[in-house]
Amino acid sequence: MPPFWEAWWFIALVTLVVLAGVVSGYRLRIRSVEARSEELEDQVRTRTEEIDRRRLELEALYQADEVIDQFLTLENRLKALVDVAIDILHADKSSIFVWDEAQEKIVIKVARGFSSEAIQKLAFDRFEGVIGEAFKTGEPVIVGDGFTDHRREVERPEFVDIIIAEGIRSYMFLPIKISNEIFGVFNVNYSEPNAIGEEEERVFMALTQHSALSIQNAQLFEQIRELAITEERSRLARDLHDSAKQKAFAALAQLGAANGMIDRKPETAKDHLLEAEDLVYEVLQELIILIQEMYPVTLREKGLASSVREYVFEWENQCSMEVDVRINNERRLPLEIEQSLYRVIQESLANIARHSQANHVEILIIYDDDDIEIRVSDDGVGFDVNQKPTGLGLRSMHERVELIKGEFYIESEPGKGTLIKVVAPVEVKA
Repeated sequence: MPPFWEAWWFIALVTLVVLAGVVSGYRLRIRSVEARSEELEDQVRTRTEEIDRRRLELEALYQADEVIDQFLTLENRLKALVDVAIDILHADKSSIFVWDEAQEKIVIKVARGFSSEAIQKLAFDRFEGVIGEAFKTGEPVIVGDGFTDHRREVERPEFVDIIIAEGIRSYMFLPIKISNEIFGVFNVNYSEPNAIGEEEERVFMALTQHSALSIQNAQLFEQIRELAITEERSRLARDLHDSAKQKAFAALAQLGAANGMIDRKPETAKDHLLEAEDLVYEVLQELIILIQEMYPVTLREKGLASSVREYVFEWENQCSMEVDVRINNERRLPLEIEQSLYRVIQESLANIARHSQANHVEILIIYDDDDIEIRVSDDGVGFDVNQKPTGLGLRSMHERVELIKGEFYIESEPGKGTLIKVVAPVEVKA
């Protein structure tokens, strides 16, 4: 008999054991690889989702910056911040609270989604309630459910009633810090409980930090604008003093002449009265120019083309006339030239509003290499330029164009509208 290790059954058994071990090891290895692969896939999926979330957050913040930064004034930037919270980041209601020195209360500066009654009632003492905590500590305050949160106990009953009436369940107060001081508190609200997770908190905190810089820039802009307006008022006062005084004396002379002729020559007296009326109107226009700061800061900041567009937009709303503005090859020019041309366009529109009875106005601005051409035309009643060569502010416009070495033209006929045309050099000439 051979030894047992040489027996066929032992060899077969050993072979089976070895094969089973190899197969089991292979299966264990496959399972280990599959588990590792699944783990890596989960990590990649989680990381991809995180990257996608961060990308969406960055896109939202980028869009928010674009919306907010397109405005210059503080009021408009605050409104834009509230709009971003709702339109881009999908909050249900939003507001910004600030400290009002006159009322000695924390009040709503801008809001969206709230009823007017709620806006009037939402006023707090300096450190009152949850919002007072945000003002005091400078740290965000988040309430997951306004109906059950324990901090509800520190609020006034009327505040709780407003929260319920407005359908707000979760909300947060984010302090807006400028130079280590609390400018205000950014408020974001949702109608669902526990709607504010880590992602929402992170995005809105980033938005608050970004907006703080924009708000600070707006504050600086308004300070600069106030200084510029003060300087401009002083300059305008100097410019207008002699002109307005001379026209006022001329109007008095015309009225005196009319008074002496009204019984003997009523028709001649009427001409003097009309001339006095035009002179008084011109004085009034120049005073209005002073009051309204006719050289706006936007003229310095954005140039003639943008300032004309903004002015025309406001003028259309006041005068109920349709204005078509076309600007070719837009670019900046020396401020002295832009100021004179801006005043000519404003005075042209003032004359149209007062005299033309027009329905449609066209403004064409063409920038060429050496000069700029401006045309202001209307479809109104027109007038005979030969019979009435003065008045209607035309002398003032002509003088302004002469100051920048330009050429002034006027074309008009009764019933055929009026065209004001200016051609001026694009550089200041000595």
